Amino acid sequence: MADNGARNSRSAERRDAILSAAREVFIETGFEDARIAEIGRRAGIAEGTVYLYYKTKTVLMEAVLADFWEGLTQGAGDTTARHSAPLEQLRALADYHLTGVIRDLPFLDLAAKLRKAYSIDPQTRDRLRAYVAVFDAVYQAGISTGAFRDDLPLWIPRDMFYGTLEYSARTIALREAERPTGVVDNLIQAFQRTYGPAPTESLSEALIERLERAVEKIDPTPG
Repeated sequence: MADNGARNSRSAERRDAILSAAREVFIETGFEDARIAEIGRRAGIAEGTVYLYYKTKTVLMEAVLADFWEGLTQGAGDTTARHSAPLEQLRALADYHLTGVIRDLPFLDLAAKLRKAYSIDPQTRDRLRAYVAVFDAVYQAGISTGAFRDDLPLWIPRDMFYGTLEYSARTIALREAERPTGVVDNLIQAFQRTYGPAPTESLSEALIERLERAVEKIDPTPG
């Protein structure tokens, strides 16, 4: 039993080392020019051993993508779980996502190219959707508590949220500047103004008030 545990541990360590090395090589050389021999060298194992874990370079690429999105999704879920109010969850998710995009921008660009150029395994795509769904869960929780509007398709606030953060991250990376402290605050303020609850006054209340003013103009004296 102990031997099985040790073997499983070594196997997991090797998989992690292969995935980490493959990610580095893919970023540096691109997927097409990446060599399994170099990935094995960086992982500290033989080329043939890499093939024992991943039969082809495409399978390895899909594993790298899956590992990346699983880790990102787990982190996003842990981050939002530290807060109870949907708006604070959204703020925490925004900070997490902005930090991640700035840090992993080269890999995200590579991942986007791979998704367009290759027929990626559907399960790998599902992991990307699972990450995006963290926002969906926060927004829907906000709808249930009255923090966010419920009269728009979910993709509209989602696109504003992720699109704004990605644009900011790319601008920061392009300028090689330190991350401004107000990026997340500005987004949340704009998000709250755009997708926060509508004014509490209902349409019927507004109509009643206008009718009362009209009646007063016709007959300003009561009774």
